[in-house]
Amino acid sequence: MSFRMVLLLLISLGIAGTSISADGIPSRSLFAYKAFSEPGMAMEPTIAPGDIVYVDMTYFKANHPKVGDVVLYKVKSLAGPTMKRIIALGGNRVQIKDAKLMVDGRVVVEPYLKRGGAATAYSKNWGPVKLPTGCIFLLGDFRDSSQDSRVDGCSSTPDLMGLARYILSAAGSREFHKVH
Repeated sequence: MSFRMVLLLLISLGIAGTSISADGIPSRSLFAYKAFSEPGMAMEPTIAPGDIVYVDMTYFKANHPKVGDVVLYKVKSLAGPTMKRIIALGGNRVQIKDAKLMVDGRVVVEPYLKRGGAATAYSKNWGPVKLPTGCIFLLGDFRDSSQDSRVDGCSSTPDLMGLARYILSAAGSREFHKVH
């Protein structure tokens, strides 16, 4: 087993990593990563149910969110945090037309997207909406199975808890790879 795998195992077991502060937010420590598991299908195929995702809990203390980032964030309508992909930021115009994402009138190529399932009306057509300043618009990679900014509205930088960096696959291979 490589050093990296041993370190990730220690983090996932809670032997090394962040501690939880009184307000429930992980605090800074020697290691900036915390392990999470996304229980639903909303981020398939990028993150499958049961995968362990290693999140950099300090990333947004020094960096601005970018389109394409997969993030762990707080949602007011859910009991715990969830993971989604940043699709657009304040000032952008977002629309889903005929199941194609459009930002500022241009079709966005999304190789990570999962199609199929019980298509919902808002996974085929939604918007257009001009995002207000400070808005972070998040969508799941499996649009037909995702409660995201189309339902919950915009998030903001304080809602972002961390950047998803690595995945330990729950599949038989237990493959370890970067989040794309």
